[in-house]
Amino acid sequence: MSVIVKLYPNAPGDSTGITTQFPNSTFHWDKVDEVVVDNDATYVESAAVSEIDFYHIGSLPTAAIVSKIVIQAIGRHTNVAGYLYVKLGLKIGGLEYWAAGNSALTNTYLVEPNNPSWQRTTNPATGVAWTQSDLADLQIGIQTYSYSALVATERITQMWVDVYLEATVFPFDAITRVTNLIHRYNRKQGIYMLEGNLGDVTSDLGVPEWSSTPQSATSPVIPSTEEAVTEVAKEVVEEAEKKPKVPAPIEFPTLQPPEVPSSSDKVTAPQPFVPFIQVDAPKPKKAAASPLQEWVKAGRPGSYVDWLRKYK
Repeated sequence: MSVIVKLYPNAPGDSTGITTQFPNSTFHWDKVDEVVVDNDATYVESAAVSEIDFYHIGSLPTAAIVSKIVIQAIGRHTNVAGYLYVKLGLKIGGLEYWAAGNSALTNTYLVEPNNPSWQRTTNPATGVAWTQSDLADLQIGIQTYSYSALVATERITQMWVDVYLEATVFPFDAITRVTNLIHRYNRKQGIYMLEGNLGDVTSDLGVPEWSSTPQSATSPVIPSTEEAVTEVAKEVVEEAEKKPKVPAPIEFPTLQPPEVPSSSDKVTAPQPFVPFIQVDAPKPKKAAASPLQEWVKAGRPGSYVDWLRKYK
C-alpha cells in the first residue's frame, strides 16, 4: 500500500531566473509554496523564451521507503487563447535533469490530473530507487517556454512533489497531539478505516484519511462519528436480515423406555383368540303398580278398603 506525502518548497534553490514575482517581496519559493492553491494571489511569471527557477523542499519522516516521486505544478498563461508551455525538472548532486516533453498551459489554471506533472521512479543521478538522503538533496524546478510572437506570459502559482512511500509512515513531527483514534472494519465491503481527531497542530501536514492520502491539518476530512455509527448500524441490520430465520425448537414430552421383564416374571403360552361379542344388557322391567295406584286408575270404585280386600 502506497502513502503519498506532499513536500512543498521551503527555501530558494540554486537558480532564481524567472523575471517576475507577485507580490514583489521576499523570495520566489514562497509564491508557489501554498498547500491550497491561491491562483493569482501569489505567483512567479515569465515573458522570456527560457527562464528557470529551482526550489528546495521539505523533508520526509525517518525510515521512509520511497517508490517514486511526481513533481507537480499549477499555472496558466495570460494570452486570450491557445497554449504556452513549461518544462518540469529537478536538480540533484549538482546536475540538472528535465522532463523529455513540454507541459501545456491554458489561459485557466488546471488542477490534478490535468496540470503539468513529471514522474520519476528512480534517481537519475544514480539510476536506482530513491532514498531518504536523495530527497534531502533534491531541488524541484520549472523552465518557461514563452514565444516572442505572442504578447503573453507564463504564470506559476503552485509547485510541490508527491512522494510515494511503500511503508505506512507519516510526518510525526507535524502533529503535537491526536485526541483519539477510531478503527473501523466493514466486513461486507472489505474496507478498513482509521479515523483521527486532531488536537494542537504545529504545521500544515496532517493525519491522512483512511484511504492513506494525507490531508491538510487545517481542514482534515474526517467522517462524522455519528454518521459512521449510523452506517455501521445499518450494515449490522442488513446482515441480520440476510441470515435465514431458524424456527424455535419444538419441545416433545419425555418418553420413558419400556419396562424390560425380569427373570422372575412368568412366561405363559400364547392363548387362543377369543372374538369379542357385544351383548345388549336386558332392559329393566317396570315395577308393578301398587294397590292404591290401581284403585285410583280404576276410578276409585267404592271404598279403598273394599278394593284392597278385592285386590288381595
